[in-house]
Amino acid sequence: MVNSNKKQVVIGISSLLKPVNDVRMYEKFALGIAKHTDFSVEVIGFASDKLPETSKIKFHSLFSFQRLSWKRLLAGLDFYKKILQLKVDVSICNSTDLQLFNSIYRIIFGKKIIYDIRENYLYNIFYLDNFSWFLKGSLGCLYRMKEWLVSGWNSCFFIAERSYKRQLPFLGNKSILLENKLAIDSSVALLKDKNHRANRAIVCGTISKGYGLYQVLKWAEEQYAQNKSFKLVISGMCPLESDFIYLGNILASASFIELNISRKPKPHREILDDLLRCEKGLLLYPENKGFVECVPTKLYEFLHYQVDIVSGRNLFWCKLVELYSYPLFAKDYSDLYWDNEIYLLNKVLMNITNL
Repeated sequence: MVNSNKKQVVIGISSLLKPVNDVRMYEKFALGIAKHTDFSVEVIGFASDKLPETSKIKFHSLFSFQRLSWKRLLAGLDFYKKILQLKVDVSICNSTDLQLFNSIYRIIFGKKIIYDIRENYLYNIFYLDNFSWFLKGSLGCLYRMKEWLVSGWNSCFFIAERSYKRQLPFLGNKSILLENKLAIDSSVALLKDKNHRANRAIVCGTISKGYGLYQVLKWAEEQYAQNKSFKLVISGMCPLESDFIYLGNILASASFIELNISRKPKPHREILDDLLRCEKGLLLYPENKGFVECVPTKLYEFLHYQVDIVSGRNLFWCKLVELYSYPLFAKDYSDLYWDNEIYLLNKVLMNITNL
């Protein structure tokens, strides 16, 4: 029985650039905590449309600016004031930019903080073609230095990829693996009739050159040349203006492309609706050291929703696809889903809050 006089534990989940209804922050962390514990959950992040209604989870759309904006320099102070106002007991943060302010909160008030590492920022900066070589070196060193600087104040680190334990030396022995597996949306049913999916392929999620946009377009042109009924659906967020403009320009001459993109994050349900209309899911990422051992959530989604996967030469992904595409060899399909991660997440939170 819960003691009504005891202060309710407040869990904060925050990001600088991810929307408050981001899949990992909301669908996986927030819903998983709210469903299985008595904790109060506060989600802090980038502004988003069409927020879900829920009694145990509160959203705080704190940030709304371009990625390269002077407002980003002040975002940490706004974040600090918000967690102070909410009296957060455990602050789970997945942005390096906010980690310094998270650490100050820990030092002054003794609250618990956790760094949820979704990306290897050093690899992203070095291996994605977004910056000049000079900026790659300086930004990469800056990000890694910030991570080292605040690492000691974290109660633990949640890591989204197995490879991070080897790639991130500041983790020590405090890392806990919470992979980006599939949190099933019960309102989305598996479709038995696949006829309406025929001749449709989808690329979804983050739409950019670094994530294989040009490889996808080349592959789609080849498919259309062989089959005039072929359609390519592009669904997701296109953060770079140059890519967004490029796609808009080619749409006029490429009637086989259906474009459902936005400069802002698209609601996950809208992307799922597009996915369910397609026969094939594309994972044509360029050969890049930053992607070699990372598993995108959409790979789990393709497997669950029975979408054929067209992948590049990533042997790590190919092994997963081969394993789960053949039921005779798949020993445990539950390994595709977020359920085990929910249990581990809540166990960690119970332990560090002494409950």
